[in-house]
Amino acid sequence: MKSRSLQDYTIEELNSKKKALRNATIVIVGLILMSSVYFIANLIMGTWKANTMLPVVGMSILVIASSTVSSHLAKVAKELHSRNKN
Repeated sequence: MKSRSLQDYTIEELNSKKKALRNATIVIVGLILMSSVYFIANLIMGTWKANTMLPVVGMSILVIASSTVSSHLAKVAKELHSRNKN
């Protein structure tokens, strides 16, 4: 299935896509914050084991996902801005 470009979407579809991407960004940032708090709490309590790298890998994946989603959100916002000018 061929993916649609942003020019193929209507303004209503772009607005709903922007809202969904904004909500996804909020969820991902919330997960990053919770993971950071967990990591810091384990470091403070001294219960962090040096061979436990899973939370760090998970946080790295969340950061990558956050940057991908936010760049797509910026593209959608730019397309909406260019359409609203006309």
